Amino acid sequence: MNLTEITKAIKTIDNFDDLKVVNTALSQQWSSIQKDMQSQFAVGDKVTLKHRGRIVEGTVTKLLVKNITVETDIGTFRCSPSLLTKVSEELTTV
Repeated sequence: MNLTEITKAIKTIDNFDDLKVVNTALSQQWSSIQKDMQSQFAVGDKVTLKHRGRIVEGTVTKLLVKNITVETDIGTFRCSPSLLTKVSEELTTV
């Protein structure tokens, strides 16, 4: 089943109970993906994030339940793991 078919199937739902089931499934999947993404990071990792149109490099200082705290030269950021990119070890050892 592709996304178009899934969207059409959701649009055919005509009661709140079934919509709640779909919403719960989406929420659980979102949480699962976010946990998987967060598990890729550890305290001390070098990461990049985009801030006001430019790439900023920083260090992971804390792993929270849904967010990661990153310390940079311009301040501390608390952001979703989906907004971070781990800096490759090869790039940092040059």
